Amino acid sequence: MVTPGLVKGLRESSQKRIAADPKFQEVKKEIDRYVVRKNRKQVPLNEETLRKERDDEKAADDVIKEEEDKQNGTTDPPVFADNDYNDEVLHIATDYVQLLRQTKTAAR
Repeated sequence: MVTPGLVKGLRESSQKRIAADPKFQEVKKEIDRYVVRKNRKQVPLNEETLRKERDDEKAADDVIKEEEDKQNGTTDPPVFADNDYNDEVLHIATDYVQLLRQTKTAAR
Protein backbone atom coordinates (compact mmCIF):
# COMPACT_ATOMS: atom_id res chain seq x y z
CA MET A 1 0.00 0.00 0.00
CA VAL A 2 1.26 3.44 -0.87
CA THR A 3 1.08 5.91 1.98
CA PRO A 4 0.87 9.69 1.55
CA GLY A 5 4.30 9.99 3.21
CA LEU A 6 5.80 7.63 0.66
CA VAL A 7 4.31 9.60 -2.23
CA LYS A 8 5.57 12.84 -0.68
CA GLY A 9 9.10 11.42 -0.40
CA LEU A 10 9.07 10.21 -4.01
CA ARG A 11 7.74 13.56 -5.25
CA GLU A 12 10.37 15.54 -3.32
CA SER A 13 13.29 13.46 -4.57
CA SER A 14 12.00 13.63 -8.15
CA GLN A 15 11.56 17.41 -7.97
CA LYS A 16 15.13 17.79 -6.71
CA ARG A 17 16.49 15.77 -9.62
CA ILE A 18 14.35 17.63 -12.15
CA ALA A 19 15.42 21.01 -10.74
CA ALA A 20 19.07 20.03 -11.19
CA ASP A 21 18.69 18.62 -14.71
CA PRO A 22 19.31 21.18 -17.52
CA LYS A 23 17.18 19.21 -20.02
CA PHE A 24 14.15 19.39 -17.76
CA GLN A 25 14.77 23.10 -17.21
CA GLU A 26 14.70 23.64 -20.96
CA VAL A 27 11.43 21.72 -21.22
CA LYS A 28 10.00 23.83 -18.40
CA LYS A 29 10.97 27.00 -20.27
CA GLU A 30 9.27 25.71 -23.42
CA ILE A 31 6.12 24.90 -21.46
CA ASP A 32 6.14 28.34 -19.85
CA ARG A 33 6.50 30.00 -23.27
CA TYR A 34 3.61 27.95 -24.59
CA VAL A 35 1.36 28.84 -21.64
CA VAL A 36 2.14 32.55 -22.02
CA ARG A 37 1.44 32.39 -25.75
CA LYS A 38 -1.77 30.43 -25.21
CA ASN A 39 -3.09 32.80 -22.53
CA ARG A 40 -2.34 36.04 -24.27
CA LYS A 41 -5.34 37.91 -25.55
CA GLN A 42 -3.58 39.94 -28.21
CA VAL A 43 -1.38 39.17 -31.19
CA PRO A 44 1.24 41.69 -32.29
CA LEU A 45 0.22 43.58 -35.40
CA ASN A 46 3.81 44.42 -36.23
CA GLU A 47 4.71 41.97 -38.94
CA GLU A 48 8.39 41.79 -37.96
CA THR A 49 7.57 41.02 -34.34
CA LEU A 50 5.06 38.34 -35.27
CA ARG A 51 7.43 36.82 -37.82
CA LYS A 52 10.26 36.75 -35.24
CA GLU A 53 8.01 34.95 -32.73
CA ARG A 54 7.00 32.38 -35.33
CA ASP A 55 10.60 31.85 -36.41
CA ASP A 56 11.65 31.29 -32.79
CA GLU A 57 8.85 28.77 -32.32
CA LYS A 58 9.76 26.99 -35.54
CA ALA A 59 13.44 26.82 -34.57
CA ALA A 60 12.54 25.28 -31.20
CA ASP A 61 10.25 22.77 -32.92
CA ASP A 62 12.98 21.87 -35.40
CA VAL A 63 15.45 21.15 -32.60
CA ILE A 64 12.94 18.87 -30.89
CA LYS A 65 12.18 17.10 -34.17
CA GLU A 66 15.89 16.55 -34.87
CA GLU A 67 16.36 14.97 -31.44
CA GLU A 68 13.37 12.70 -32.01
CA ASP A 69 14.69 11.73 -35.44
CA LYS A 70 18.06 10.81 -33.95
CA GLN A 71 16.37 8.57 -31.41
CA ASN A 72 14.03 7.04 -33.97
CA GLY A 73 16.70 6.49 -36.61
CA THR A 74 16.17 2.74 -36.63
CA THR A 75 13.22 1.05 -38.30
CA ASP A 76 12.09 -0.52 -35.03
CA PRO A 77 11.78 2.01 -32.22
CA PRO A 78 13.06 0.81 -28.86
CA VAL A 79 10.57 -0.59 -26.38
CA PHE A 80 11.87 1.70 -23.64
CA ALA A 81 13.59 4.67 -25.25
CA ASP A 82 16.73 6.09 -23.68
CA ASN A 83 15.63 9.61 -22.79
CA ASP A 84 15.45 11.91 -19.80
CA TYR A 85 11.82 11.14 -19.01
CA ASN A 86 12.36 7.40 -18.90
CA ASP A 87 15.51 7.89 -16.83
CA GLU A 88 13.42 9.81 -14.30
CA VAL A 89 10.83 7.02 -14.30
CA LEU A 90 13.59 4.56 -13.44
CA HIS A 91 14.92 6.85 -10.70
CA ILE A 92 11.44 7.10 -9.17
CA ALA A 93 11.01 3.33 -9.30
CA THR A 94 14.39 2.86 -7.61
CA ASP A 95 13.48 5.40 -4.93
CA TYR A 96 10.18 3.59 -4.37
CA VAL A 97 11.88 0.25 -3.84
CA GLN A 98 14.41 1.81 -1.45
CA LEU A 99 11.67 3.54 0.56
CA LEU A 100 9.70 0.28 0.76
CA ARG A 101 12.81 -1.51 2.04
CA GLN A 102 13.35 1.18 4.65
CA THR A 103 9.72 0.92 5.74
CA LYS A 104 9.92 -2.88 6.05
CA THR A 105 13.21 -2.65 7.93
CA ALA A 106 11.74 -0.11 10.34
CA ALA A 107 8.67 -2.32 10.88
CA ARG A 108 10.75 -5.32 11.98
